[in-house]
Amino acid sequence: MENDIVTKRPFLILIVLACLLFTGCQTTVPTPTPFVPTQAALVTAVPGQPTTAMVETDRETAVMPTNPPLLVLPTPTGTPVPMPTLPPTPVDTQFHHLRFVTEVGAAPQDTFPVGANGIVALWDYTGMNPGDFVQRDWKFNGARWLYREEVWDKEIERGANGTVTDVVLYGEVIGGLAAGDYYLDLFVNGVWQTGGGFTVLPRPTEEEPGFNNLYFTRYANGPAQTSFPAGTEQVYAVWNYKNIGVSDVVKREWLLNGELWQTREETWDYFHYGPDGVVSDVSVYNFEGGGLSPGHYGIAIYLNGEKQLEDSFIIEP
Repeated sequence: MENDIVTKRPFLILIVLACLLFTGCQTTVPTPTPFVPTQAALVTAVPGQPTTAMVETDRETAVMPTNPPLLVLPTPTGTPVPMPTLPPTPVDTQFHHLRFVTEVGAAPQDTFPVGANGIVALWDYTGMNPGDFVQRDWKFNGARWLYREEVWDKEIERGANGTVTDVVLYGEVIGGLAAGDYYLDLFVNGVWQTGGGFTVLPRPTEEEPGFNNLYFTRYANGPAQTSFPAGTEQVYAVWNYKNIGVSDVVKREWLLNGELWQTREETWDYFHYGPDGVVSDVSVYNFEGGGLSPGHYGIAIYLNGEKQLEDSFIIEP
């Protein structure tokens, strides 16, 4: 019996210890509380949120270039010409001091009288090289009007520094440039250099230019006559004018006894006569012995090729 007891005791002890261990674990260790992982919630709270790298990429594609691209403008002949959309101002321009004159050496002007023609554009240049591409872009009343281009020193040798004096603007028809505002932009190799403009003044009224009221007199301010006594040395032709411009052309044909005797043709002296008034300084004369020859004298007056006036007088025998 003792051997049986000894054999079973260790086994019972193991059973008791196992029960105690199991019971103690249930009473001292709390049951874990389930929870949602914080990191997972942050990821799923804003679906589709772009990363920092994605935002930076979008921003970069939206950045506009610092210098605007060149705009290709058509020339009157259809040749594409590069022009800046908005002319940048170079730090050091090769063209400068643009001005407009009636002739080289005259004082610059920003307004010219009605009918002005042959306006000279002058400008100074520095640092030019053979082969530089020069563009002249004219505007009339704000609209593109006339375009010219040339290769520097190809046809006219100007050198690196100096003054351009051979660019002259003419009207397309007799009577000069149309009234309005003219503006010139200058470019070198597609880069705007300088610009400037002037105004051609309009005629005083909308009426057509013309002459009227022709008569003859012995004195500039004398009464009208159609017959003068023998020995008269000088006879004036007097007439009114209106709306005449600086480039209008006047021609006078004098006849003696039905034959062409003298012809005078000249551009209207605007700075002397102006656009409206009375011509009283045109005459025929002979101050050397006996005065004008007896006979029938006539005059025809033309304006821009059209006959405006015609009349005659007699020197008595």
